[in-house]
Amino acid sequence: MKIRTDFVTNSSSSSFVLGFCDEKNIASELADAIPSYFIEYLGNILSNVKQSKMMTADEMMQEHEIDEEDIPWEFSYEVMEYARRNHGMNYMEAHNFLTSDEGIAYGKELYKQWIDEMQDKMKKYKTFVELEYGDHGEPGSTLEHEVMPKMANLVLYESHH
Repeated sequence: MKIRTDFVTNSSSSSFVLGFCDEKNIASELADAIPSYFIEYLGNILSNVKQSKMMTADEMMQEHEIDEEDIPWEFSYEVMEYARRNHGMNYMEAHNFLTSDEGIAYGKELYKQWIDEMQDKMKKYKTFVELEYGDHGEPGSTLEHEVMPKMANLVLYESHH
């Protein structure tokens, strides 16, 4: 098992996989999925969806190489917090806990729960699309941090911070 502890870049970006029931009704499904107070961003998202590759559930899983043995670095924070909260460890002790048998087991447990939740969400949809937004000005920053994480049809969110 590997635990990713590296960062991709210094700039902020995130990937979002949205699910759709019917490719013919993407516009209406997006309108239903976006919180009403962010409706001004609907056109931007719809344009990006139309330019993106539509994927089946299997293609989406392969695209993201979801593997219970390869725990993303994002989960390391939760494992360290667990060590600090449940074992009274300081930061360095908690960091070392990441590679302990208990830390690895807890990381696998968290990741398995996350995969199960994502697969449950995927059952509602037939097709998927991945969008990426970043902190490179507007509207990307607002889409990355405010709009996309609140989409009702969000199936997968990956931070590349």
